Amino acid sequence: MLHVAAGDLGQSMGNPGSAKVRGLMGQVIPKIRSGNISVGAGGNSPADSAGVAEFIKLGANFITVSSQGLLRLAGEDFRKRVEAAL
Repeated sequence: MLHVAAGDLGQSMGNPGSAKVRGLMGQVIPKIRSGNISVGAGGNSPADSAGVAEFIKLGANFITVSSQGLLRLAGEDFRKRVEAAL
């Protein structure tokens, strides 16, 4: 099992920006899976559902996301539902 973490990968690349890091992740995930190795993709924002879905489509077996980001999204959703009910 390998975990490809965006932050660690970006740092090792000299912090070129998220587009280049995600691009490289998009290349290595299928290569890792082709070797019949489980692979995860980390450093994902829960607000980026399309990006997470893309990694899953490329073969990621698991995804890690920010727990703080999940709480923020849930809090925003809850606030909107309460406001709509008022």
